[in-house]
Amino acid sequence: MSAGDVSLPVQRDIVRAIRGHGGRATLGDLMAATSRPSADIEANVLPALNGVGGHLAVDDNGELIYSVQGPRKLPADPWIYRLGRLVREAFKAIFFAGLTVVLVGYFAFYVLLALALAVAAIAAASRGGDCDCDCDCGGCEGCEGCAECAGCCDSVSFNACGDSLAGCFACGGPANKARVKARNADRRGRSRERKQARRAQRSQRRQRRTARRHDTLVALRSSMGLTGEPAHLGMALSREVVSTKPPFLRAVRDYIFGPPRPLPDPLAMERNALAFIRAHDGRVAASDMVMLTGLSLSAADAVLLDIATRYAGDIEVSEQGTILYTFDRLLVSTSGDTSPLDWIAQQQHATTVETFARREGVDAPTALARLQHLASVAGGQVEHGATTRFVFPSDAREQLDAWSTQAGGVRDYVYCWEELELSPAVIGLPPDERGWVVGFNLANLVLGLLLLANVDLIEELLGVDFSGGAAWAVGYVPLAFSASVFLIPAIRNVARAIGDRGRRRRNAHRVVLLALFHALEGDDAKVTAHELSETLFGVARFRQFPHLESELRRLAAELQGSIDTEAPLSDRGLTYTFERVFDELHAVHHARLTVDLGALQLAKIVYDTSREDAEDMELDQQIEEL
Repeated sequence: MSAGDVSLPVQRDIVRAIRGHGGRATLGDLMAATSRPSADIEANVLPALNGVGGHLAVDDNGELIYSVQGPRKLPADPWIYRLGRLVREAFKAIFFAGLTVVLVGYFAFYVLLALALAVAAIAAASRGGDCDCDCDCGGCEGCEGCAECAGCCDSVSFNACGDSLAGCFACGGPANKARVKARNADRRGRSRERKQARRAQRSQRRQRRTARRHDTLVALRSSMGLTGEPAHLGMALSREVVSTKPPFLRAVRDYIFGPPRPLPDPLAMERNALAFIRAHDGRVAASDMVMLTGLSLSAADAVLLDIATRYAGDIEVSEQGTILYTFDRLLVSTSGDTSPLDWIAQQQHATTVETFARREGVDAPTALARLQHLASVAGGQVEHGATTRFVFPSDAREQLDAWSTQAGGVRDYVYCWEELELSPAVIGLPPDERGWVVGFNLANLVLGLLLLANVDLIEELLGVDFSGGAAWAVGYVPLAFSASVFLIPAIRNVARAIGDRGRRRRNAHRVVLLALFHALEGDDAKVTAHELSETLFGVARFRQFPHLESELRRLAAELQGSIDTEAPLSDRGLTYTFERVFDELHAVHHARLTVDLGALQLAKIVYDTSREDAEDMELDQQIEEL
């Protein structure tokens, strides 16, 4: 793979990010939108712009602004990669559809086989008592003494006379009937004994399973604190609900392997962190990363240091000696380039693309891209007619200022306690859509077992040969497939039950972490389990919730906390001190108050290649007119 092929995904991400940002973006916008390091963007942005006819502009502070106009696209991937993706998707589609086709196909085959057996049985019965022996031995009564046709008296025969399944009901004399009756009575007696033994075994297994469930429940209550109000801690896991009916050809796949899930995003944590950084004036501490990820302080420090290295960050030390991470380049954005709103307000809150292009001195595509961006951030509306017209609300500037300074409003990041884990669905079909899969598969399983148990008899009755590969094709393969349809979900259900224990613990940890950070927003760094119980349950009786004390001990180890040995002993339990987290939360808050956001916004544009192109076009037009 060539270097150009490797960089194509990066270039496509850059172009999509610029277009998604209203056609204009800075390095900070691109880092936040693509979650790619600044080095990757700077190495690929110029080839990306060149591939789609993009432009560059520079403001008075030397900040580069990248713009894209027009419908041009980057070159596609090499044909070998496109072919590989096509083959992979085709294989997945064929495999998913094949599961359903096999299930329904084998069911149809077994139904046809049963019909054929019924027809053959009726035809055989119509021959009356005719025995299948080829010799003149006097019928079935003499079959046992006839050496020539003794081979037809095998163990498969129902009455040892060598007759077919249907013919046996009509042949034989009184002596043979007595022997058959005695043999059948003995067989029924042994069958009753086996059934009674199986019932006793099932009863014992059920008793042992009930005892194990009871012991497991007791262990979970003592080890995980499943007492009091466990649902408030996320310990009572919510089940993932499947409500969407999949396409018919994918139904069996979703029944076996569960609902389709997107691949994990390896950059999810970085996207979340970058959105948080931009929303908090480019100033963060390791404690902020703990709230976002639930990691320990040492792990959060490592993550932030890596992000600062790759996303043009820096480090500064507060007056209290706290380490803060700063990301000024991330804050420089075209989103703050809203100065034309004041001019638009003077134009009765509306303007056309042509008027705006003349006012800004840019070409029509650039003006359209900027107006689209302004409309997206300020609530403007587009009116299409003879000319495209953008209409903005009279209080667009006030709304934009209020939105940009709003705390706790709509945001692109989430805290770890806002993403509690669910118990995943095992079967990817809604409950009312599973019946036909279960019915078809159960029928295939039973019919496959019957076929393998009576294959010799079926061969004799139908006159076909199921030896060799035919037996595998019509018996063993569908039997294995039908068993896997039930067995795989059963195994996945056991795996889910085991995994749910870890999910409960992680959810409990995240929610207690929320209570801890809420407590540390106060005036001191001291926290008790008694205080957390009041925060979480509204009841200040922590002894009802012993898991809080163990969670605090764990958090003290992860967040460099300690036990306050000078605190007086009381019925409120131990007092824990989290000095570093407390100092970081307050230091980063004061640092954000001192950030001059105005100095980090775009200044006057001093050079723009799109204007140069427009001037060249105008000059060419003048030359043509002359």
